[in-house]
Order: sequence, then structure tokens, then C-alpha cells
Amino acid sequence: MLTWVVGGTVGWCVAATLALIASIKFHGPGFLADNSWLTYGRVRVAATQVGWWGAVLPVVFGVLLGWLGRLARNGMAYPWLALLGGALWHLGSLVTLLGILSGATTGYEAWGLPRQAVWVYAGGFVLYLVSFLATWHDRRERSLEPAHWYVLSGVLWMGWSAATAFVLLDLKPVRGVTQAVVDGWFGANAWLLAGTLMGLGLMHGWWPRVAGRPVYSRNLAILAFAGLLVFGGWTGIAPSAPVPAWLPVTSTVATIFCVVPWVAEWLNWRGTMAGWRARLREAPAGWFLWWARAGFLAAAAAKLALHVPGLDRVLEQTWWDPARQWAQAHGFLGLAGVAGFYAWLREERLPGGWAGWVRWHGYCMVTGGLLLVLSLAAAGLVQGLAWRDTALSNVAVLQRTLMWLRLSTVGELLWWLGVVLFGWSLIGMTVRWWVGCWRSWWMRVTRPVALQEATE
Repeated sequence: MLTWVVGGTVGWCVAATLALIASIKFHGPGFLADNSWLTYGRVRVAATQVGWWGAVLPVVFGVLLGWLGRLARNGMAYPWLALLGGALWHLGSLVTLLGILSGATTGYEAWGLPRQAVWVYAGGFVLYLVSFLATWHDRRERSLEPAHWYVLSGVLWMGWSAATAFVLLDLKPVRGVTQAVVDGWFGANAWLLAGTLMGLGLMHGWWPRVAGRPVYSRNLAILAFAGLLVFGGWTGIAPSAPVPAWLPVTSTVATIFCVVPWVAEWLNWRGTMAGWRARLREAPAGWFLWWARAGFLAAAAAKLALHVPGLDRVLEQTWWDPARQWAQAHGFLGLAGVAGFYAWLREERLPGGWAGWVRWHGYCMVTGGLLLVLSLAAAGLVQGLAWRDTALSNVAVLQRTLMWLRLSTVGELLWWLGVVLFGWSLIGMTVRWWVGCWRSWWMRVTRPVALQEATE
């Protein structure tokens, strides 16, 4: 598990650095302008793809495997396979980073992986999946809770959607406008559906342990789970996409129906945590989980706004959608992964001296994320309203959004600082844990010798 989480945290630091560079370059084009590897287009794509594949997903995969072993009450099966799979996955992230910065971009908004990286990722995922399914099969507790449904479905759905997109967009590419349809479908199924399932799986695994009672309503959990599976994968086509009209209409209808599982999850959260919200915020794991819930609600509301008739014409093709994507990927799933990691480590028993790092990196991440999402959303709204005035040029529209984009750069800086502090805290805890394991092993090895000498 630590291989996945530590490597994902390193990838998170790299992605946050690239995103900060891209944010500065947007309103300061002269920044690092002499290096072709650091042009805005390459850096922005690299930050997005590495942030998802090299940061958020490995952190969440590692936490899910650790939590599944805990829920199964039988430990993790084939940990050496998970270790090797994590090493391959991080190698794939490195190949992705170097490939995109060298110009090997795909041109698609959602599917941006170079072909060489896909094969490395596939090897790592297969090894991870063997350990994951073996842990699932060997569980002592045979009953299935909502956390099990979400976790298993999210992991399998992510692998299936990525494999389908790779075949249809890279290996045997489809033609014409179908490429845009497949890319939108992949974005909805991987980023929105599978990511939501995995994030909610972490939440359902942690809520009952905080409240000391099971999930408030199993029926609401079934409603949310089934609603996401039925409607979530149809939401990837924008209303103004240049495709046959029935596709955007279907996507809009599916997004509206997704309100049902979103509300069901919110009601389940309120019912489960009723009377325990103060206790939830006291523990760092619960505190991160609370903000992950806020990211989930913000991303859902932003997605719904993109399909509201009339409002969609204002918000489409603006900074609103990057704000929504960031809230979904990092604000919800990323923070849920951090919360699950601290819950797995029993954060209340952290060695002295590291609790301060946890608090500070949490403040930086949440403050930076809030500022980033709100600034980009405001920039998108200003941009969309300004475009409706035909007397304004694109330069004038850009000038109106500059203040909000500069505020988003401040948010990127705070987020970067929070991620770096998280990495430092994680490395410190990992080193202390390994030192403790080594000392325990050394005591067991040397004890017979010491007893023998004492006897003589």
C-alpha cells in the first residue's frame, strides 16, 4: 500500500508544480518561455494527466487496497504483487510525464496518455487487480456492505473504460466525430463515474467507524449506487458539442437524473453522521473526509449547471469546466484518498511531532483548493457573460478575467505547498515506521545471541 501512496504523492507534487507553472504562464507568457518542453499546452496537459493517472489514482488505489484488507479482516493478499504493480504504475507515470513534455500528446481532452505509457500502466494495473481480487476473495467477513459495492465497481469500471478508450482512440482509432464522442464517454466513465464510485467507497468505509453505527440507510445506498451506474456514464457530451443532437440531449437528461443518486448520498451522509459532525472534524481523517464531501457536492452542482438550459450557453467553453474537473478529481477523490490514508494509519496514534504537519498541510490544501475552484468558476462566469456582448473583443474578455486567474494562481501555490507538506509528512511517517520495523526485526535476530552470552 505504501508503495502506491508514496509514489502517488510524489506524482502529486510534480503535477502541482506543473499546474502552478501553467497558471503563471497563462497571465505571464514570458515565464519559462525559452524551453519548448515547458510551453503552456504541454505543461497544462502534463499537469492534468499526471495529476490524475500519476497522483490521484495511485493514492486512491493504495488506500482502497489497504482498506479492503482491513474490511476483509484477513489482511492483504499477495502484497508482493501489489508492490510490483505499484512500481510499474509509477514507471508509467514517468513515461507519461516525459512523453507529454516532449510533445507526444493525443489532442483529446480526457484521454491524453502516450501509447508507451498505456502498456506500462496496464501491467501495473493487472498485478494490482490480482492482489485486489484475491484480497476480496479471501475475506473472512462474507457479508457485503455499501463500501464493498462502490470499491469493487469503481476499480473494475476504471480499468474497463480506460481499455475501451485506448482501443477506440489509439490502437484502432475510430473516425471523424466519433472520436469526440468516445473521448467524452471516457471522461464521464473514468473521471466522473469510476472516480465517484471509488471516492464514495472510501466514505462508506469510514463513516460507520466514526459514528459507531452502520450506514444510515442501505436503501439510499442502493439507490445512489444503481443511479450512478445507470446514468453516470451517459453524461460526457456537452450541450454544444458538434455531434448528432440526440447525444447532447441524452447527456443532459442523464445528468438531470444523476441528481437522484447525488441527493441520496447527501441524505445518507446526514443520517449517518447526525450528532457526530463535531467529532468528525476533530480527527484529521474525518476533517479531510468532510472537505471531500464538499468537493463532491461542488462538482455535482457545477456539472448540473453545465446542462441547465440557458445557463449552459454562458458556462460552456469557459473556465467553469476546469473548475468542475478540479473539484471532482482533486477536491473530492484526492481528499477522500488522503482521508482514507490517515484513517488507515489510525491518525490519532501518529508519532509525536508529525501531527503539526498534518494540520498545516490540510489547511494549505483546503484553502488553496477553495480559492482555486472559486476563482476559476468566477472567471468562467465572467468570461461567459462577457462573450455574450458582441462589442467586446477576445482581448477585452481576457482582461476581465485576469484578476480571477491571478487569484487562481495563488490557490495553485497554496495547493502546491499543501501537497509538498503532505509528502514530507508521509515520508517522515514512513521512515519512522520502517525504522521501527527494522529495530523490531533486529531485536528478534540478536536476542538469542544475547541470551546465550548471558547464560555462559
